[in-house]
Amino acid sequence: MRSRIGYALVITSAFLAADATAAQPAATPGDRAQDFVQTQAISARCQKILPGLKLQLQDGRERWLSTFEPAQRQVAQTYAASKEGKKLEKDVERDASRAFGRNTLSAAATCISLLGEYSPAHPLPTGSAMPAERVQHYMFHFAPMALARLQCARLDGIDVATQADGTETWQYRACGRVETVRMVPAEQSWSMTDSDRNRLFEALTR
Repeated sequence: MRSRIGYALVITSAFLAADATAAQPAATPGDRAQDFVQTQAISARCQKILPGLKLQLQDGRERWLSTFEPAQRQVAQTYAASKEGKKLEKDVERDASRAFGRNTLSAAATCISLLGEYSPAHPLPTGSAMPAERVQHYMFHFAPMALARLQCARLDGIDVATQADGTETWQYRACGRVETVRMVPAEQSWSMTDSDRNRLFEALTR
């Protein structure tokens, strides 16, 4: 995970003009310790405004923390409990709250980006004619929404069926449930139907 990714996510989402480093403590314990605090604060705010992502955020954070050496984790936890760590957490929470406000789209962009930083290992759809770059787009932006709809943290798979008109149905499978969406080819691109897109997005807030 990149250095100060927590602040980068908040600033990108909110389009804030303020210098993100202004809230950084004078003494820096290391990038991972700061990331530990920043992502924790943003994740907590994401879970409040987008409860549909809660399971994924918790699972992603645990997988990310498993990459810490025991000594690194101890340093991060000690920093988080320190005066400077608590100040950083408060500052990030304040900026995240200001950035999100009541703007669900802004919150979704930031929170899904945070999930991406946790590098989820989603299985790719099998048998799709969609170009690889569009597949990656839908995996990054919409797999989290499908999982929110399925109320699950990890995908088991995505089955693809091609219809006679050239459209595809994608079946997201997770936790014993299935969510089906329709993908429509449009010239050099592909799009998900509006009704499916809206249904998945609404799952983030439930």
